[in-house]
Amino acid sequence: MQSAYALAVRDAREPGMQQAGEPGVVSPTVVFELLHALREVTDTLRTRWDRELRAGLPGINASRASVIVHLARSGDASQVRLARSVGVSQMTLTRLLDVLEQACFVRREQVLTDRRAHAVHLTTDGREVLAAIRARALEFARRTLSQTDEARIHALIADLGTLK
Repeated sequence: MQSAYALAVRDAREPGMQQAGEPGVVSPTVVFELLHALREVTDTLRTRWDRELRAGLPGINASRASVIVHLARSGDASQVRLARSVGVSQMTLTRLLDVLEQACFVRREQVLTDRRAHAVHLTTDGREVLAAIRARALEFARRTLSQTDEARIHALIADLGTLK
């Protein structure tokens, strides 16, 4: 069954365009099917990961875990930098931080040199939940990829890297 993306572009060729099958040319149908497949896999894995976190770590979901992991990687960070790193708007990050701060996983402090800015820090409880997130992530990856050969995974990563 073809995806809606593929059907939308199947016959959308302009006269004089290179045709699929020529060196370096990929048909629009293949491109959109790839995009659709990537989206489906991403959505499915994110949903499973979110369910796993919610079931095992009360108060933690995929979005909150992402903030904690990014904060741990970057060290103490400004809210603006953290929002960019996580890939969410500053408003969304503020809501996530409100919940994480209420659970004592993060602490926000006003930056002395800029009254508008806040630095975000992981607390001791935040570092403990980070360790639990990492352990669950490792187990989740093992279960999810258990049927896939490691060499194929590396090849897929390399292939996806060429699409950036």
